[in-house]
Amino acid sequence: MSDKPQVHGAFDKAQSQVHPVPSGETVFVTARDGYQVLANVRGNPKGQPIIVLHGGPGAGPSEADEKLFDYSKFKVITITQRECIQYRGLRNSYRDSALENLPDDEKLVALTHKLDAIRNITFDDLINDIEDVRRHVLGEDQKVSVMGSSWGGPLAAFYAGHYPDKVKQIVVRGTSLVELCGRMNPADVEKTTEQYEKNPFFTRFVDRLRSEDFFGEDFDQSEIMHRLYHVMFDEDGHGQSKVWTPEQKKEAAMLWRSWNVSLQYSYGTDEAEIQKTVDKFVTDDWGHSFNYAGMFAWTLETQYPLWAPEMGDKSMFHAMDIIRDHHIPFVAVHGIGDDICPFDNAVRLVGQIDRATCEEDFMVRNEAGDVADVRGLQFGQGLLTILPVLAGHAMHGNMMPKAMKAVLEHFSGDSLPLQTLYPDLNLPQNQNQQAAVVVVTQGTQVHIPSIK
Repeated sequence: MSDKPQVHGAFDKAQSQVHPVPSGETVFVTARDGYQVLANVRGNPKGQPIIVLHGGPGAGPSEADEKLFDYSKFKVITITQRECIQYRGLRNSYRDSALENLPDDEKLVALTHKLDAIRNITFDDLINDIEDVRRHVLGEDQKVSVMGSSWGGPLAAFYAGHYPDKVKQIVVRGTSLVELCGRMNPADVEKTTEQYEKNPFFTRFVDRLRSEDFFGEDFDQSEIMHRLYHVMFDEDGHGQSKVWTPEQKKEAAMLWRSWNVSLQYSYGTDEAEIQKTVDKFVTDDWGHSFNYAGMFAWTLETQYPLWAPEMGDKSMFHAMDIIRDHHIPFVAVHGIGDDICPFDNAVRLVGQIDRATCEEDFMVRNEAGDVADVRGLQFGQGLLTILPVLAGHAMHGNMMPKAMKAVLEHFSGDSLPLQTLYPDLNLPQNQNQQAAVVVVTQGTQVHIPSIK
């Protein structure tokens, strides 16, 4: 095998094709509790139906995800999760013009009141919303593929765990677990200490909330997300109620979102370069940043503890057990350099598919010399594919879109089995497998043991 395998064929073909994104149909689906769930339906009415779940919690649908599909083959159902605001710029997508056109002072008051609705959101609501949209758009019995990015990954798994008979296949990209992890996890004291020293956006966030205008105390930086929650939802940080002004909520939200954006970059990236992205996606669209911060803080503080990965029937790993038992194909595409949702997330999830995995190891070594030790990812039933790519969390560069497009070509049903998309990797063929365990990298050394 070449030390620098070059992926080509259908893989490159999938990347090179640029398909126009149709405007589609905006629909409001009445959920079982009466909430109006916003969805957009695009593409071929008779194509492979696929539900797209965005990240966050609170981010909203993404243009990058929209560009992945061949709309002549797919019927794409994009769901905007409860109380999320659509990203600006999406092609002919629904926007709340009543909110968008308000003067800034009135918009801030409206967004502050919107936090009351966020308080009522539960994981169960979000999972059931997916099923209610599927039933409304596709009918009672038609199965659907599900694609979830980042936070959308757990939602995809939970949905399949609750409604396994309705799911045809799943792909998750850069998936989180239900707990925060990586550089986005403020509870990791080592990582937050490193960030406080190296990331000016995080440092400003922490220092400002320590100031007299906010908490006026030197809390540990690992508490920062709790403090954001306290500001957004009117607590004083010590279990007592406190009314924070809309202006304080806005400032805390903007500081959080600036840090959130900075996490897509490597340490040492020029601060001015990051600031350009912050200006575009945080400052210019501050209403989205405010709403996003509220959604994120609420979910982290009140819902994550109820659905932690090791907690029995409410856990994400329990959902993965159901996915395994129902033989639902599960594809994880994950960046080796993902500092927000570490590559280990994918390893932990797919390891749950079959706990009796093979003992052989395979290693992925990137050009910086870092090694991801991925143990026992061979699955005889062909339920699993894992595609580690040389990428971070965001859809920057071309490797992540390439891998995602290749998977979607496979999902559309018009391509060869997935392992045939990577001929230069000399993957072992096994007629009992729907897909081999494959590694897609750029300029890396790859070792794949034989599958027995």
